[in-house]
Amino acid sequence: MRFHYAEKGEYGGFNYSAPGVGGLTGVGILCLQFLGESKSKEVRSSLPTLASYPFTWQEEKDEKEKAKETAGKGNLYFWYYNTQAYFQEGGATWDAWNKEFSAPLVNLQKVISKDVSGYVDHKGEPHDIGSWDGGPHFHDGGEGAVFKTLLSTLMLEVYYRYLPTFQVIPDAEIKKELESSDDIVIDLSS
Repeated sequence: MRFHYAEKGEYGGFNYSAPGVGGLTGVGILCLQFLGESKSKEVRSSLPTLASYPFTWQEEKDEKEKAKETAGKGNLYFWYYNTQAYFQEGGATWDAWNKEFSAPLVNLQKVISKDVSGYVDHKGEPHDIGSWDGGPHFHDGGEGAVFKTLLSTLMLEVYYRYLPTFQVIPDAEIKKELESSDDIVIDLSS
């Protein structure tokens, strides 16, 4: 993966080899965020690139847009990493993206009612089941409905799954926690 710098008013981004469609920009941003480099020039110049790929389930009609790769047009893998990067950025950037993608994604879920789903929980009660099939323009690399449903669910639950890197725990607090004597001891010898 390579980073390309912005040229004359353009934004930077990450991709496989040369400048162009920033297909790996979300991945590159997220990696740097996890490495503690969220304020680096690479992240700062790449975040605006993600905004050029709105969450849209339909193909764009514009000829210029048609020339772009499938990124941002039904590619859940692409959106998954962008969602992670936006979440780790936090603030207004995350709020805007969350508002843009979450309700439409939920509405795109294919729901089979409990009357016909056949799913019964551990108490014997029937429930609806839902999944995502990706829509008519979904970039499908053969992942199937389970993978598409997994990515959609992880996008919607991102704030339940990850500690935001922008919420840094002070070193003194970490040291205090490590030195505390209120740990629970579990005896595994029996």
